[in-house]
Amino acid sequence: MKKLILNTVFVLSTFIMVAQQLPQGTLWFFDQNTFNPALLTAENQHVVSANIRSQWSGFDGAPQTQRLQYVGQFSSQGYFGAGLMNDEAGAFARRGINLSYTHVIPVDENLKVRAGIRAGILQSAYDESQVLFLDEDDPEANGQSITSVNPAITPGVSVDYSGWNFGIAVPYALESNFSISNSTLDSDNKWRRHFQTSVSRPLVVNEAFTLEPSLWITTASGADAQWSLNMNAMIKDQFMIGGAYRNNSDIAMVIGARLKNIRFVYGYDLVSSGISQAATGSHEIGAMFTMNSKFADTDGDGVADTDDECPDQFGKVNGCPDSDMDGVIDKNDQCPDVAGLSQFAGCPDTDGDGIPDKLDKCPELAGLSQFEGCPDTDGDGIPDHLDSCPKTPATDNSDDGCPILTEEQKQVIEEAFGNLEFETGKAKIKEASFAFLIKLAMLLKENPTWQVDLAGHTDNVGSEELNMTLSKDRVEAVVNFLVNVEVPRDRMVVSHFGESKPIDSNDNEEGRARNRRVEMKFIFE
Repeated sequence: MKKLILNTVFVLSTFIMVAQQLPQGTLWFFDQNTFNPALLTAENQHVVSANIRSQWSGFDGAPQTQRLQYVGQFSSQGYFGAGLMNDEAGAFARRGINLSYTHVIPVDENLKVRAGIRAGILQSAYDESQVLFLDEDDPEANGQSITSVNPAITPGVSVDYSGWNFGIAVPYALESNFSISNSTLDSDNKWRRHFQTSVSRPLVVNEAFTLEPSLWITTASGADAQWSLNMNAMIKDQFMIGGAYRNNSDIAMVIGARLKNIRFVYGYDLVSSGISQAATGSHEIGAMFTMNSKFADTDGDGVADTDDECPDQFGKVNGCPDSDMDGVIDKNDQCPDVAGLSQFAGCPDTDGDGIPDKLDKCPELAGLSQFEGCPDTDGDGIPDHLDSCPKTPATDNSDDGCPILTEEQKQVIEEAFGNLEFETGKAKIKEASFAFLIKLAMLLKENPTWQVDLAGHTDNVGSEELNMTLSKDRVEAVVNFLVNVEVPRDRMVVSHFGESKPIDSNDNEEGRARNRRVEMKFIFE
């Protein structure tokens, strides 16, 4: 007979052991840290909560549970906690004490990761004096009391992403055996490892009304998977109402109110399983006291408000956002979307000329402050972007940055062009032209930034192909002459056109003579 009663008690206690891990208590959402150490009931605060649950009212020996929990913030990213628990069901009882730590890792303003662990000691006790035996003279009924102590460890992780929260915890991560009698019949009793997952997402309907749907699922070997679908509502952050439906057909309801920093909650479970024949529903009451932490981190960026220069904005630089990651916080950054330099209030200086891009009319070319950041390559006092000849110094009376030729300089090139003669049908320059080409060479050497454009032409006597070759050879003869008198070849721009560009009629000798030419003009870069 004793064996029958012991097994009955153990089945009941095992059910409680498993069920307590799923938020079977109506007030699970009231203090989520109790179930997953990575879930914080209230961030940036110290929280003391207590709840009392009376399960299956009217049933003799029905479970009674009391919890006292504290979780407080001791750094911008760290929370410590401590808790006490007492759970009794007939002759069987669990009592525990635990410590916990939760670490918050803010990745960015849309992603936050929390890791937590709870470690403690769990006492399992069986008091036979509370068992009613059918046979009071049973020799096994000796009123024994059995107690065992086991470690209890629960790691957990949660992720907040764009308003969603995903959590997973492993209660009884270290499985351990316990006994409720001196008999070997219950030697397989074990605190079995659980896997608990949750997902939730607050939905702000308006300023006064917020909904929070959630789903909790728990599995453990030796027990069916349990799930709970919940919907809770907050009204003006002062009143709460909620409900839950569980896969064992239980329906739960909860109401609560908030008075400043104290919250009160009452929950009721409507029992619809077979035990409803002997018991009514379950009742639970809870209270919570909160107090702001001096390490409060309003924006959740990992920098406490006391050290945060931007307590209402997520940021990594002294708690402030730095959108362009240039080390200058956005509120001090005059160019917050473009990486820049601190000496220019966060604005870039692409060309490194000491003038920030937003004030630089030539941001990609190093320049001078007197020209608003634009260069003056030839040093003539006219910035390159306004200078038609940016590599050639202008003369004093120039208005476009290019030199204006003197009459003497014009005469040099006119004489060189007008007196250039070749031997008939050949690309050999006549000696009579040498003096004029030497004057041209001297003028080029006196002005090292100038270039000369040389274009060869012929009349139409002979084939087109032959004339093209002749025009090329003649212009090359002029190039070679100038190179021989030390004018660099790269200062000459050369082209040849054969008979294709006459400047006079090819119907008479005078016109053909004018068409046989090498045109010359100065080029200013």
